[in-house]
Amino acid sequence: MSADGASSEVVSCLLRELKRRRVNVKKMLGARDKYIGGELCMLIRGKDKGRDSWHYVEVSRALMEIFMRKTRGGTIDVAKYGTLLFSGWGPDPDDDTAQVASVLTAGFLMQ
Repeated sequence: MSADGASSEVVSCLLRELKRRRVNVKKMLGARDKYIGGELCMLIRGKDKGRDSWHYVEVSRALMEIFMRKTRGGTIDVAKYGTLLFSGWGPDPDDDTAQVASVLTAGFLMQ
């Protein structure tokens, strides 16, 4: 196990130190998924039961790569990859929803 740009020895040392200090690493890393930034909040357009639809999805950071592959074609259940923030019928979201979503994607924290 190693992170980008770090040797496995460095990562192991850091993990041992965090364990010694009783830092809950899983909880800490899981908290990163609560941050909504531009790279995690996605607007998806498609068809639902034959009708145009759109969905704003807060994609789990760990599932982003898979989510992006799945959205390139075929059917996808967006709720499997994160939290459905907003959805509606038609080709585009209404102006009020788009405004709220733009605030979220600017990097605010969801509470």
